[in-house]
Formats: sequence, structure tokens, C-alpha cells
Amino acid sequence: MKVLKFELYQPAALYRIPYSQSRWLTYISPPYSTIIGFFCNILGEKSLISSFLQSTNYIAVYSKFLSKSKSYSWLRNLSKNRVHVETEHIGSQSPIILEELNDVHLNIYLYSEQKDFYGKLIQNSSLPEKWLHHLHLGRSEDWAQINNIKVIDVVKRPIYGRLEGSTWVANPNDSLYETEENSHYKEFYSKLASAENLISSLYEIKKISFKSDNKLKVNYVRNFNYIPSKLIYNNDLPYSTTKNYEFYIDDDVPLFFTKIKKR
Repeated sequence: MKVLKFELYQPAALYRIPYSQSRWLTYISPPYSTIIGFFCNILGEKSLISSFLQSTNYIAVYSKFLSKSKSYSWLRNLSKNRVHVETEHIGSQSPIILEELNDVHLNIYLYSEQKDFYGKLIQNSSLPEKWLHHLHLGRSEDWAQINNIKVIDVVKRPIYGRLEGSTWVANPNDSLYETEENSHYKEFYSKLASAENLISSLYEIKKISFKSDNKLKVNYVRNFNYIPSKLIYNNDLPYSTTKNYEFYIDDDVPLFFTKIKKR
């Protein structure tokens, strides 16, 4: 099976866990929505992005980092309150703690039903003028460097032992493997010694109406789809004495492809 492989490096990264407020916690592997945004950033053109999001794609990610650190910062509310045209206060501020990953190495894999996207992503990866923004994953300041990008051929074979690094494993309903015949993916997933997380994927813009100061106001929010997934991080992989758990492999790393499709 032919897939597109990105090899990336980030000096620092914060893949924020939703609803972490005074302390911004980070996933140790980027969520699906972050990876989708990275691809859209490279594609650049609105028509290409729309076509990409409408098609059925599968993504897998494998990451390693050297260390995790904490930093202290301030969030500032820059809205101004005025009394008699004079600025009363420049805004409020709140101290927060940020978790950051250091020296992050990522391998991101894309399997698409439309192989034309492979060539377009490879071509645009070296054309910054085509991008929507500078390349980043996580916050805007979490720059990403592309070390290599290429199409590779992956084959399925049994996996054993321990996985060094981290990767997301999607629930059977959102996995490439559950659609294949003779798959034991559901059993493999149930044996993973990890808690299930709701990981953000595609989103839609929703219009929200609300009242404020006795006035009807309108706001627009991103309404995400979430994919139940488990995280493997330096874990021993489940095994069976009666059957083989087979996955597509790259450099002895199993690729757990997650289906990304509008619902």
C-alpha cells in the first residue's frame, strides 16, 4: 500500500488538551485535527483544501520527544474599558503554566483514496508562497521543519514486543483495519492497557445566538468531531498465542491508520 510519509522536527511543541485552563496540558502526540490543519496549510488553495476534506483519508502518527518542561506566562485580555473616553484599564491578565515537549521528532503518514494529493503535498512542501501560514503543529509559535517527505510502500506483517515512542490507536469504528477481512483489530484494541480519549478531528463552523446586555448577539464556533482513541507510549504491545495481529509496518513501527471523513 502506497502512503505519503512526512518526517518532521519541532524544537518545542504544545498540543493543548482541551479545557485545560490555568495549566495548559499537552498531549505527547498531536491530535488528528492538528495533523489535518498541517496538511491544509501546505495545500494552500481553498479548492484543494475543500476537495481534501471531502475525500476519505487515513492518517497515522508516530512521535518521540526528548523531555517535557514547564514555563510560566500570562494571558492578557486586551479589551479596553473606557470612562469619559479615557482608558480605565488596559485589560485583565491571568498567570498560567504551560507544558511543552522538547526536541520533538514526528513521522506523519497519509493514505488517501485520491493519490493526486501526494504529489500536490510534495510539490507545495517546498513552496512557502503556497502555504496559508508558516508550517507549525500546535501553537503558531511551534514551528515545524520538514526533514523528508516521500511516498513509501508499506506491507502488513505481525507485530510483537515493545513500541518506543507514542502513537494514537483509533477505536475499531474509525480504523482502516476494521474494514479489512480477517481483522483482529477489535480484540487488539480491547487489550491495549490505556485509557480511551476523545481526540479532535474535523470540525464545522456553527452559528450560535445568545443574549448579552438584553441584546441578541451572534457568534461562530468550531464544532469538532471527536474520535475515541487510545495512546500507546513506550508500551508493550498486546499479543495472542492463537492469532497474529497484523499491521502495516514502517521501520518496525506499526501504523495505526485512522479514518478521517466528514460525517
